Amino acid sequence: MDTRPRRVAGLALAFFLAACTAQVAAPRPSDTPAASASPTPRVNLSNDTLYVRSLTNSAASAVIVLDAHTGRTMQTYPDAVMSPDRKTLFWMARAGGATQTIVHVVDVTNARELRSFPVDGNLIPATVEAGRGVVTPQGDHLVLTNSPYRTEAGWITKVVLVDTTTGKVDAATELKGEVTYGFAAIAPDARSLLVNQYGEGSTGLRIFDTASGTLLPAGALGAAPARSQNGFRSAGVLSPDGRWLFSIDAGDLLAYGPTDTPFVLAVDLVGKRAQRIALPIEQKTWDFEKYLLWSLAVTPDGTGVYAVNPALGVIDELDVRAMRVRRTAQITVSAAADARLVALWQALFPAADAKRYITGGAVLSPDGRTIYAAGMKGVAVIDRETLGSRMWETTHEFDHLALAPDGARLYATSNTDSKIMIIDTRDGASLGTLATPSYAQAILRIDPRD
Repeated sequence: MDTRPRRVAGLALAFFLAACTAQVAAPRPSDTPAASASPTPRVNLSNDTLYVRSLTNSAASAVIVLDAHTGRTMQTYPDAVMSPDRKTLFWMARAGGATQTIVHVVDVTNARELRSFPVDGNLIPATVEAGRGVVTPQGDHLVLTNSPYRTEAGWITKVVLVDTTTGKVDAATELKGEVTYGFAAIAPDARSLLVNQYGEGSTGLRIFDTASGTLLPAGALGAAPARSQNGFRSAGVLSPDGRWLFSIDAGDLLAYGPTDTPFVLAVDLVGKRAQRIALPIEQKTWDFEKYLLWSLAVTPDGTGVYAVNPALGVIDELDVRAMRVRRTAQITVSAAADARLVALWQALFPAADAKRYITGGAVLSPDGRTIYAAGMKGVAVIDRETLGSRMWETTHEFDHLALAPDGARLYATSNTDSKIMIIDTRDGASLGTLATPSYAQAILRIDPRD
């Protein structure tokens, strides 16, 4: 085996590190997180029960019920999603040689099965953004799909809308073509579905009308939803009533004009319209790793949205009724590796650099006073009134955050470390860690136990 490329890379890295060591400059205040002193780790006394959505591959998923104290798996529901009110769980099983899918409806509060019904076809929940958005807010409709496959006619993606009370299929279609589709959200009245259309150098949003069973023309939502191949769009977050879907769009990272700002894309799923809320041009960056760390939190009344990125050190408070940024503030910058070292490492070993994808990186405390957000390392803790901030647990990369109902414990998933960390929200102390089941995409529900 020829080892010369590795030797060259090693020498280059060694020379670079030596140069960095010789040219260390005095750090700026924003270079180092203002982390509070790490409290002494405490014994894990949590008696919570966690419902964790876990991915095993691109098509298979499960909701796993964990004992947060022992880490023991108490129950596993294959191909499952949870209703927005977190009271009902839907899981799938195959029957008839995979020609039918049996949908099981379970009351989460007591693990009792309420009913089950068959649906023709080998189907799975329309998995998107940790399973959110595939069930209507009232839990009466569920979207199912297939694992897309290719034929001579192109890619085939099935979309099936099911009434969860009667088991009746209210709408079904096969989307065909050279482009592919991915489910994005269901309107709360179940009259339309929002889907992503991938291909032709961009990602677009399309509306599937369930009454007519047709895909509305491209551009029905306006020009705002289109995303350039040179950009990035964050995971979507729904308003509490399920009407609005919000996401952060980086815009075209290769363009830099007065109108090329990053923006929040707000899609009205009922009114079938989309709007852009421009963010300050100063928040644009070509550092793709930092752009991946945008997160959104929506207020309980749905009128306010917080766009936060601790890696960039910014937070924006948005007024949804006026569709504008109400105020912007600088927050504590989360820890990151030296940018020059990162750039060289990616140039030498591009395949070794895994990308994070935040599925729920910001959460609002139950009392509405605090925002927690995942940064490059650790968690930013932001006072909602003043937008002042500090950093907790600055040694791990987190992909999803969830709070216990009383707000006393923050659960943070780290798929890099295959752990779920429990953090005391009084002072940031560690309350213990759990091993994650496969890829822990999201914590859907937390039940305190006596």
